[in-house]
Amino acid sequence: MTSDATANNPTLPAAPAGATATLSLDAAFALAQAHRAAGRHTNAERVYQNILQAVPDHPLALFMLGVMALHFGRNDVAEHRFRAVLRQRPHNANALAGLASALHELGRSAEAERAARRSIELDGSNAQAHSALGRILLTRSRHAEASSSFARAVALDPRDPSLMTGLLYSMGQDEAVDPERLAHMHRQFGKKFGTNLPDRVRQHTNVRDPDKRLRVGFVSGDLRQHAVAYFVEPLWREYDRSRIELYAYSTSRIEDATTQRLQALTDQWRAVSTLDDAQLARQIQADGIDILVDLSGHTVGNRLLVFARKPAPVQASSIGYTETTGLMAIDYHLCNIHNAPPGAIDSFYVEKLVRLHAGGAFEPDARAPAVNPLPALERGYVTFGSLNRLSKFGASVVPTWSRVLHGVPGSRLLLGNVADDQAGHELRQRFAELGIAGERLRFEPRRPMEAYLRLHHDIDIMLDTFPYTGGTTVKHALWMGVPAVTLAGPRRSERGGTANMSQIGLEDWSVTSLDAYVARAVQAANDLAGLAALRASLRVRIGNSPLRQASSVARSQEFAFRIMWQRWCAGLPPEAFDVSLEQALQTAPA
Repeated sequence: MTSDATANNPTLPAAPAGATATLSLDAAFALAQAHRAAGRHTNAERVYQNILQAVPDHPLALFMLGVMALHFGRNDVAEHRFRAVLRQRPHNANALAGLASALHELGRSAEAERAARRSIELDGSNAQAHSALGRILLTRSRHAEASSSFARAVALDPRDPSLMTGLLYSMGQDEAVDPERLAHMHRQFGKKFGTNLPDRVRQHTNVRDPDKRLRVGFVSGDLRQHAVAYFVEPLWREYDRSRIELYAYSTSRIEDATTQRLQALTDQWRAVSTLDDAQLARQIQADGIDILVDLSGHTVGNRLLVFARKPAPVQASSIGYTETTGLMAIDYHLCNIHNAPPGAIDSFYVEKLVRLHAGGAFEPDARAPAVNPLPALERGYVTFGSLNRLSKFGASVVPTWSRVLHGVPGSRLLLGNVADDQAGHELRQRFAELGIAGERLRFEPRRPMEAYLRLHHDIDIMLDTFPYTGGTTVKHALWMGVPAVTLAGPRRSERGGTANMSQIGLEDWSVTSLDAYVARAVQAANDLAGLAALRASLRVRIGNSPLRQASSVARSQEFAFRIMWQRWCAGLPPEAFDVSLEQALQTAPA
């Protein structure tokens, strides 16, 4: 879902009437577009700024600077630029669509929705406006409406893969979508965008040595302060570097302290946000990567069309996205046996599943405060909580949580990631309709990491979302001493909470029906002594479990990479397989 795609619409604002030096302006715009097409976004921005200096308030230059600000994540600047265009052209649908995207990124969803709907009202054929509206509705847990908006965007511009990616991601959050239907749609993406590429690599020259030191490349836009980094960093630190040479391809323009730490762990770091898909594929092939791993799937900023070109002989998907990519060029999907039971989900994937018994390393944030005593013992009432984003709230979540609150008189519910008044108002209305008074609800906005972790000091029991369960959020909760009631469903994305609880011996916190979910939450709330003891023990449980330790998970992945590579060396096709904890630990370096 690329923000700057709005610039491709042919109905952009025109140059002001009577502008002088039209020829040089035209040449400047052509130069800026050439820079953008070549991925030289900084150069393009500089040209647009020069145009604006020469012709102040030029609407097209203002618009393109707004697009560039979105591209670089400067959303407040983007808002300013798009509003400047709208002061001159109040009915320009493109500027309204851009404004909607900027406001959405700034967390002002009510304003963003109004801008997107006004853009669509002015120009119903604007695919980017429909896509922006889909993103906005998704963050408000209005899944069916979001998917409808994405579907409309795809119909209007079927050649843009980012629009299809948005639809797939939205459908994956919707509990009404059948798993078979979702898998079919992913396969359709693969057929449409992943086949018949003229520059697809047909033959690889990698040396077929089954015992060689493997050159493994990771492609991600999330090698920064992001949930993915919590899983990547401990593994990269633990890899046996006599067996693995680690390359990273960072596709994000954002760099921070996490980026610097990750870069220091690699043998070769490549910042590739300026490369297009074909250029990046050529770079990967030139680097001689043996196994290429995708860490994004169908999330924002993915580079799946690089993988479609097959720049490495063995390709796999891993953390970052739980569904299939739909691309036949990706051979394997690394998963955890606790959220991918043998035979249960294989038919949903075009990749072959590699099940790791130790597959969920997680490094707690160093800023995490100490675990506090159970809050309910001091306050006299139980506080349930959820810190997942609203897009994970399936249609049955609020009704089910209301049943839990009714089942535990006097209990409260703390919800994080409620970004603005409109979202909070909508949630309060939904709970009120189910008999839950507003004073029993507490909403907290998105917070910096340390403050977010400290919120757990106010929570006794986590209520996991569904159908898309918590992953990183449940791990954070467990580290802070807060267990989670979770609902297991048929898809891997519906079993993340189950995997988290099972790996530390708390299988009884995972249930398979809404009635059982309510009963388990009520039962836990009525056993404060047991809950307090569990809270005090959770960090020790996590630290003592070999299934959670980075060294075990690193050995599991190394073992899996070696099997994948040996099959390719032997000329064998990809095949699903399991890696037991015992197998992984046998490969540990002496």
